Amino acid sequence: MFTTIATVLFALAATVHGHGNLVDPFPDFINPNSDITQYCGTVDGPKVLPGSQYNTSPEDNTKAFTKNFKASSFKTLKDFVIGNPNQCGTCGLTKENGAKKTLNADGNVYWGHGQEGFTPSHEGPCELWCDDIQVFQNDNCARNVKNGTMPIDTSKCNGASRLTAYWLALHSPSWQIYVNCVSLAGGAAPSPSSPKPSSAPTMKPTNSPITPTPSEDPYTPYPSESPYTPTPSDDPYTPYPSESPYTPTPSEDPYTPYPSESPYTPTPSDEPYTPYPSDSPSTPYPSESPYTPTPSDEPYTPYPSDSPSTPYPSESPDTPSPATPSPPSNGQVQGYYQCGGKTYNGPTQCASGFHCNKWNEWYSQCVPNESADVGVPTWGQCGGSGFNGSTNCQSTDVCKVRNEWYSQCVPK
Repeated sequence: MFTTIATVLFALAATVHGHGNLVDPFPDFINPNSDITQYCGTVDGPKVLPGSQYNTSPEDNTKAFTKNFKASSFKTLKDFVIGNPNQCGTCGLTKENGAKKTLNADGNVYWGHGQEGFTPSHEGPCELWCDDIQVFQNDNCARNVKNGTMPIDTSKCNGASRLTAYWLALHSPSWQIYVNCVSLAGGAAPSPSSPKPSSAPTMKPTNSPITPTPSEDPYTPYPSESPYTPTPSDDPYTPYPSESPYTPTPSEDPYTPYPSESPYTPTPSDEPYTPYPSDSPSTPYPSESPYTPTPSDEPYTPYPSDSPSTPYPSESPDTPSPATPSPPSNGQVQGYYQCGGKTYNGPTQCASGFHCNKWNEWYSQCVPNESADVGVPTWGQCGGSGFNGSTNCQSTDVCKVRNEWYSQCVPK
């Protein structure tokens, strides 16, 4: 038991800059030494679900998604993920046939990211499935399931071979897809058999001169060796179960609702996923996550916008990722880490060889000092009002003006 808990905590501690994963039951990952909390794929929102540019706040993006989703042909998030080409496959970063696990007897499934549940800024829908049976759904898990606790009816999972979690993060026009799978052993763990304590347990008088032993005493409510009664956490945002793998106490977070709203329905599209320029004058919403994006979460190319405000950083997978950043040390911010922005209260001095670049009012980042210009990658930003990066596209591309605030390298 302790080995399992330690393994989970170690994995989480090593990936605090990702976005989250199932923590109970815990999946088997294809590459456990990588960032297991990162997304497995992306789709271009305006292309696959027309009707909005999805370049406002995460909450407004989610509302627009839900509205357009209901008007589409898809009925569930699972159908939407499978129906739109992406890099996730069947189980994302997890194994399709990992070690078999049992579900918790209380029916709670936990999603975690460090000391929080769903990343607050990554608003969007999530679902849980036991094989082909949907057992949990919510239109906005980051807002409504803050501690990551998802209650399910385990009887619907009897005989199921796999539990699959789907989550779609809509905080930018490039939507992040998360898929986790856990192989099931065939149901939930048995409920504890120990009697529940009464409010005032007493011994019934007896004429027998024999003193009952603890195992024979029907009035002893707490067996000394029972591991099934963990103490609940006072932190409503800690989604991890207690050290007992059998009956983790559910969180008392009042924001854990059962599935809200009816299943929805987006229209699939086979169009390529070229980043879509924005026509909305709305100001993009900053990320509230205190964690610095991993290299795969390229946050450095602002998404096109006609708004005079600073564009929201794009997370398109088409832009090559920088080298893996090192953690802050000696009071200085290492390369590619956050060094400023509204509500940011960490160190602002970048390490040698880097300088603090302001991308928008919410986010500044330590980027390398000027070096040899190797050209902007395909689909990367190459110009626009307030842009101070490279303007040289690759030899196979041309810098195309999308609007006053955004120019982009596109194939010739």
